[in-house]
Amino acid sequence: GYTAIAVALLARLHPLGVVAAGLFFGALEGGGRAMERDAGVSAAWVDGIEALVILAVLAAELGARRLGAGAGGPAIEAPTEGAPAAETREDGDA
Repeated sequence: GYTAIAVALLARLHPLGVVAAGLFFGALEGGGRAMERDAGVSAAWVDGIEALVILAVLAAELGARRLGAGAGGPAIEAPTEGAPAAETREDGDA
C-alpha cells in the first residue's frame, strides 16, 4: 500500500535501496507504535515524519535535476564560443 510506494520512491527502485528503505520505514513504524504505547504519542506523528522524509527525497531529486546532476536529467552546459546554443526540452529532444 502506501508504505510500499514510499519505500520504492525512497530507494529510487534500486533493489538494495528497497531493502534499506524497507528497514528504515519498518523501524520508523515499529518505533512509532512503541512511542504510541509507552509515551502516548499520536500515530499521526509517524505519518508526518514519513511524509517529511518523502518530501525531502523529492526536493533533493528536484534540486539535483535542476543542477543537471539528477538521474536521467540532461546536464546543463554552457555553449562554446561561436557555437549556437541548442534548446533542449525536458524529455531530452532538441
